[in-house]
Amino acid sequence: MKAVGYIRVSTDRLEQKDSLENQKSIFLDCIKERGFDFYDFYIDVYTGTTDKREGFNRLIEDAKQKKFDVIIVKELSRLARNQELAHHIRNLLENHDIKLISLEGAIDTTVDSNKNQMFGIYAWLYQQESENTSNRTKAVFISKYKNGEYLSAQPPYGYEKLKKEKKLVIRKDETPIIVREIFNKFLDDWGYDKIARWLTNEGYKTPAQIVSKKNAGEFW
Repeated sequence: MKAVGYIRVSTDRLEQKDSLENQKSIFLDCIKERGFDFYDFYIDVYTGTTDKREGFNRLIEDAKQKKFDVIIVKELSRLARNQELAHHIRNLLENHDIKLISLEGAIDTTVDSNKNQMFGIYAWLYQQESENTSNRTKAVFISKYKNGEYLSAQPPYGYEKLKKEKKLVIRKDETPIIVREIFNKFLDDWGYDKIARWLTNEGYKTPAQIVSKKNAGEFW
């Protein structure tokens, strides 16, 4: 039987790249122990909310063509975290006689094919937990906002962030004046490009220059 590994990591940071290699090693050990033949890895790396899942789409197309017999995932949540997608994957596995193994132990249809029916239930649980986590996180942010805390690392132009109180205060330099000039010129029907050229010609420091970024440019 030919086996593949589907890997999905949440960011492209270095530590996640290490996780990627670790997962590959774990999958290969599982394939060797089960006596399967390794076919391929399908990998998706995404940042933040950007997730095109090109690896997942290729996995689905190759499954339809029966290029492999077994899919191995670290956790079911890496494959499907909502019921609609879980239902689609379950039908795909059943229609093309493809087995599924999740290394956290939730499903192994090479041993019990009836566990495919549990796929939707697990996906529902993952979806609920994901939504609960999201709601808890939002509640924390809302509470901090109400207390006047500014949570982003970079303050808006014209402000500075007090590290101890985590609050914004107006800078005591020319930047608040520049902000007012930008608004006034916009209200006078100046376009973005015209305002940017004016700021550059006047020699005003750019937002990146104000915070001393290494790659700060001199043009607005």
